[in-house]
Amino acid sequence: MKKYLLAALLLALAPAAPVGATELKITNNSMWDIYYVYVSRSSNSEWGNDQLDDKVLDAGETWRLTNIQCDTYDVKLVDEDDDTCIIPKVKLCWNTHWELDNDAWLGCVAE
Repeated sequence: MKKYLLAALLLALAPAAPVGATELKITNNSMWDIYYVYVSRSSNSEWGNDQLDDKVLDAGETWRLTNIQCDTYDVKLVDEDDDTCIIPKVKLCWNTHWELDNDAWLGCVAE
């Protein structure tokens, strides 16, 4: 079952990119490293590949996924302890910046 991220995670939605050039930026201000980021269209039943590849989104770092087609997506984040946070039905048609802090992360993984 999918877990829901607190609304506080979404800090800014700026309509600044044309369709097809949307960017998702995640700043990890939590004390946990993020090992996996999955992004799939909400209509998809599979997650697909880890978008971080072999990288880790360490605490204090920012990561970007660019050239996303305008659509509604589910986003799954997995930390160093295998805790999972799923943000469902995110409309990505604009540049989007999320700041992930300790409260947002704990609120998401607790659901």
